[in-house]
Amino acid sequence: MDEIELYDHERTALREELHNLKSCQITFLTSSVTATGVLLGLATTLASSLDLGVIFLFPLIVLFPSWWIFFDKATTITRIVGYYRILERLILQHCRATNFVGWENALGEFRKRQTCRELNAPKNEQDNSRLARWIEIFSLHTSHRYWVISYFTFFALSGLCVLVSITSLKTAWLFVIPVPALLFLVSVLWNARIVWQLIYGNHSYDCNEHFWKQILGVT
Repeated sequence: MDEIELYDHERTALREELHNLKSCQITFLTSSVTATGVLLGLATTLASSLDLGVIFLFPLIVLFPSWWIFFDKATTITRIVGYYRILERLILQHCRATNFVGWENALGEFRKRQTCRELNAPKNEQDNSRLARWIEIFSLHTSHRYWVISYFTFFALSGLCVLVSITSLKTAWLFVIPVPALLFLVSVLWNARIVWQLIYGNHSYDCNEHFWKQILGVT
């Protein structure tokens, strides 16, 4: 097997991996919406407002892990795409890789350098301020609307559960809500940070491609 065949074989395998990851994301998103709808539908049949308030927290058991896993998969996708871009260029013979060791070995080196903070991000040449970029993200003025809309979906469902639970529990919410509310706040901030990183930061397609160039010795 010559180099071009090796690159193409790896490209095909990674294309399948990307397909599986995206299918996994869709499953997490749709399952979260479905589970929330079913649980909240059942909750409305209960007569006791106290029971209703507690049951409205049940969907969070599904929503919070799904929210985090969804965006963890997104970072895996962008990492693969960055590598995939280089494979396409290698197949077309637009560049050379002096340290090509295959996907699994390269991934091990990637994680090692990432842990040791040895991967150098490209210089950011955009003049937009951080605030302007946040406005672009949350006003959907971005080419990555899928991630932002997914973030809004998890945010809205989780926020609805917490808000309705507080309303239903009334004065008793002080004994039940603090932990779910804290988890909600952490999820909101952490996953907003991941959305930023996916679009502009170290998890973006371009940044991952830059990292892979360093690891593979692309010239």
